[in-house]
Amino acid sequence: MATAPPSFAPGEPLYEARFAITGIGEYGYSLETLFSGTAPPPPGGARFDVVFEGALEGPRLSGTAAGTDYARVRGDGRMDLHIHLRIATPDGAAVAFFGGGVAVPDPATGLLRLYINAALHSSDPRYTWVNGLPVWTTGTADLARREIRVTGYTPAAGG
Repeated sequence: MATAPPSFAPGEPLYEARFAITGIGEYGYSLETLFSGTAPPPPGGARFDVVFEGALEGPRLSGTAAGTDYARVRGDGRMDLHIHLRIATPDGAAVAFFGGGVAVPDPATGLLRLYINAALHSSDPRYTWVNGLPVWTTGTADLARREIRVTGYTPAAGG
């Protein structure tokens, strides 16, 4: 039997996460070239598979996580994100995370500002409350340090 969804206040943090980038797959155009500014993105765009792992901590959702962002840089420089992540909770459940959004370079800091609209799913009865819960995630990616920091929020009261 599924547990009742927890009650959330609008904009309440669901988790904070810190990830290490453990690999970058490139397809004929390097991420280093993109961020050094030595050459613009190809007219057809560029694709990168950014592999990462780390931990989430929060009042409602915690655990370790690993995943891949199948990022696409368009010819005009916009970076579209397509993230798949598996969260393993401390009590042995698995929660799937899918997010789409954008990464916007911040010239003042050299970081990428991340804006992600995410969906979670679990078939574990203890975590079915995440199914259908809208999650907005914001944060930064520091490619030089290979580090991602984000906070996930639920926007609607009542879960």
